[in-house]
Amino acid sequence: MKKVNVIYIDDSEEELEKYKKKFEKNNKAQRLFKIIPIQSQELKRDEISTLPIKGAALVLMDYDLSYRSSDEKTSPFFGISLATGIKQKFFDVPIILFMRRGIFIQYQTIVKKYPNVVIDIILKRNLFRKKEKLDYLYNLAMDFYKLSRVKNKGLNKLLELLKVPKEDSNSIKLANPPLNKKGLWSVSEISKWIRKILLAYPGILYDPIHAATFLGLSKKSFLKKEVQKFFKDAKYEGVFAPADGRWWKSKLQKIALSIVEIEMKAIPIRKSFPESWENKKGRINKSKCVFSRKSPAEWVCCILKKPIMLRYSLPYHKDNRPVIMDEARISYKAIRESNEINDDFLDLADKPLLKKIRNKR
Repeated sequence: MKKVNVIYIDDSEEELEKYKKKFEKNNKAQRLFKIIPIQSQELKRDEISTLPIKGAALVLMDYDLSYRSSDEKTSPFFGISLATGIKQKFFDVPIILFMRRGIFIQYQTIVKKYPNVVIDIILKRNLFRKKEKLDYLYNLAMDFYKLSRVKNKGLNKLLELLKVPKEDSNSIKLANPPLNKKGLWSVSEISKWIRKILLAYPGILYDPIHAATFLGLSKKSFLKKEVQKFFKDAKYEGVFAPADGRWWKSKLQKIALSIVEIEMKAIPIRKSFPESWENKKGRINKSKCVFSRKSPAEWVCCILKKPIMLRYSLPYHKDNRPVIMDEARISYKAIRESNEINDDFLDLADKPLLKKIRNKR
């Protein structure tokens, strides 16, 4: 595996040394990362352009920093401010903030408030406690590195990096990848689109609960070893592949239909596939609506992340996802029980139903 350069910025020399040693002592980290520590107190605001960031695969930065002002006094300085300055000079560099637990919850909204600056926030204490955190950092760094190394940043190269099946090429185009007038993409913009649009919204790719529900299965059944093996060719293996997995909807359908009897192929997959699987391979649990407890569920509640039936749900316009993606819907159960529901995101025609849904037990 290739070793990548990672810049680590902190205002504490002790913390810099501690985490540099942690990376060096950890066998896996030692193989994967070359850590270049930088103390923020040594920086002036106009010295950002001198940082050795060009060519770095990732920048890790403490949220609580201090900096040396023009009169040589040290003042408090939040990492998001330095990150903003770095992005102005090095537009494509990915930045992750480190935080202490005490302020983590308070500042989780930072990524949402500064979507073009910070790509994630990680608790410092979890970095070496959980093996998957190092894997996550390395995979993230390598995928950004792959994007940055591309010379001809056109649509065809994007399809190649995503490993798009031929039948999904048009769907990718309809998902509005950010291409300029010349049909080219930048690392910063395309990485954001891949992570925040293509992989985040169901429709072209499905996460485990959407994939399971599409096939008429419970999530637990979909994640069984024998089912995963059956659908292995449908799994997304392009850049920024999430740890919990994504699956191409088109391939799920094609593979599922391979065991469905001819007389059942006109029936929706969520009904025909579970029955065909049980006839040929063994018992399996079907998707069940979180509200009615009936099977098979047809959709997934965007609030509860649980299977639902369309008849017990309403459209919910909480975002500006591309039209090629699945419509967001909320279940009656979420309407009754969740504090996250914003009535303004519902169709005007559906609002008179809210009182009835909430009051009826």
